[in-house]
Amino acid sequence: MPNSSPKLLPVEPFFQSEAEREVWEHLREQLPPEAYLLASLKVEDPHLGPMEADLVVIWPGEGVAVIEVKGGNVTLTPTGQWQQNDRSERRNIDPFGQARRCLYALHEWILNSP
Repeated sequence: MPNSSPKLLPVEPFFQSEAEREVWEHLREQLPPEAYLLASLKVEDPHLGPMEADLVVIWPGEGVAVIEVKGGNVTLTPTGQWQQNDRSERRNIDPFGQARRCLYALHEWILNSP
């Protein structure tokens, strides 16, 4: 039987949270074999420094997605601020900004790679 799962990089990743593992497993089960699923991709922006994309999907002919995974309770306040609540604290977060910065850094790295 041919492999029907996407190409995994790394094959057995280490996850910072159970939420990341769950999203990885769902994507692994649903993406087609021509797609790539990357975990904990480290990229560096010359202006912003090092950063890490929780998950990256590369799907030839479709596009690239950088996914920032948040666990716990995530809410959007009436003022438009995202907040993450866990057992110990509530903090303001910017998941879209994180993902966007990683995507642009990855894009620049690809454009400038030999």
